[in-house]
Amino acid sequence: MFYNPAGLANSDVSTEVMFSRTDYIAGQSVNFVGINQSMGGLGRIGLSVKVLSVGDIPLTTEQALDGTGRCSLPASACSG
Repeated sequence: MFYNPAGLANSDVSTEVMFSRTDYIAGQSVNFVGINQSMGGLGRIGLSVKVLSVGDIPLTTEQALDGTGRCSLPASACSG
């Protein structure tokens, strides 16, 4: 599902689960989970979730250019 959802059609097992975590530099990471299930003669159904986290980003203001001591942890998610 992660890179080739069409490949689900040729799967020989009834249920498949995939977990993945990739760490990048500067505290960035990508997490992925996917599951697909055979529905008999109807085909297959699958669900996946992918989350990108970019790590801690120090919060700054015009008065505190070096940072306020607080951090933001932005992330982005998608599902399919």
